[in-house]
Amino acid sequence: MSEKKCLRDLAVGSTGRVIGYEKGSRAYKSKLLSMGLTPGTEFTVSRYAPLGDPVEIRVRGFQLSLRKDEASTLFVEEVNEQPSSAQQSGGIEILDVASSDAEEITHG
Repeated sequence: MSEKKCLRDLAVGSTGRVIGYEKGSRAYKSKLLSMGLTPGTEFTVSRYAPLGDPVEIRVRGFQLSLRKDEASTLFVEEVNEQPSSAQQSGGIEILDVASSDAEEITHG
């Protein structure tokens, strides 16, 4: 299992899982729960605004924007460290083939 982090610690493209909420942030916890960010819920960080506020995540099939102060009360664990090259290129993985290998493939 990964270490506990705040949502703001995850990079764009990372997938996280909700593991808890900051103590003393009852109003934010209630708001986050009502938006579907319940413990165990997975999400993907879509983007950060140019000045870092808000952060947009994809959760339960919709895009959700959270302000910096809301995001800082949400504890998460990272599910994957870096997206694979297939994820980064929209599902198509590009292989680097040396020219000698390419000749061998085309000529059999």
